[in-house]
Amino acid sequence: MTVTASATASRHGLPGQLLIEEVVRRQDRQEPRTLADRLLGRSPISAKDLPWYVGAKGELVVGRLLDRLSGEWRVLHSIPVGHAADIDHVVIGPSGVFVLNTKHHAGKRVWAAGRGVLVNGQRLPYVVKAEREAMRVTDALARAGVLGTAVQPLIVLVGVASLSLRASTEVPIVRAERLLPWLRSQPARLEEEVVAELALRLRRPGIWADGTEPVPDARARFAAIDAEVARAAAVRRMWALGGAAASLGAVYSLMTAALTVLGGR
Repeated sequence: MTVTASATASRHGLPGQLLIEEVVRRQDRQEPRTLADRLLGRSPISAKDLPWYVGAKGELVVGRLLDRLSGEWRVLHSIPVGHAADIDHVVIGPSGVFVLNTKHHAGKRVWAAGRGVLVNGQRLPYVVKAEREAMRVTDALARAGVLGTAVQPLIVLVGVASLSLRASTEVPIVRAERLLPWLRSQPARLEEEVVAELALRLRRPGIWADGTEPVPDARARFAAIDAEVARAAAVRRMWALGGAAASLGAVYSLMTAALTVLGGR
């Protein structure tokens, strides 16, 4: 099991924590769904709040994967860098220091080359963001008295249908299911004592900006919201199947009537 280092010796250090709290805050401001909404399978997550929810789900997936790393690795999750903004994961191990930017694009196709990343044909600034987050960690290490340690940004894709790398990318991009083999395949650079020390330096109080108040029972409340989203999706599938069955029934009735008419001629 990986040793998970808390970023601020507080609630942080749990995968997706800041996004989970933001989802709960936003849901608290939403009007409750009506009975009709529930019967029709309307999601409790609004379109404008969906990126927060999807992002939190992606960070949870990657967090569970990183928990499988051996004890020679250290992992920090959901490091606060401003209001409701975080660095998804920092991984420190024999292969060095990695800053993981998680992108959750269920069922979408991703194309990448150089500094370009397209998701279903839409160009997104993921390389720039990943490099910026790596620089934040480099600066944090400097504030903690550590200079000259290389920090590698990494983009991790969750749930994508495909990833096409047409040429080498300036920031490595991997699918979540290939993350652990990728990390383990990198050449060894750091001794175990250095890994432990870097993790301790990065969780020093005051290293990271945290301007948000904690949300009580955020993870339990997020789990309840998540269950509601799943139930709403199940209701929509039920309606879709019912509509398909009704359509087939109507077609069958029309064909039967037509055959009856033809047979009577």
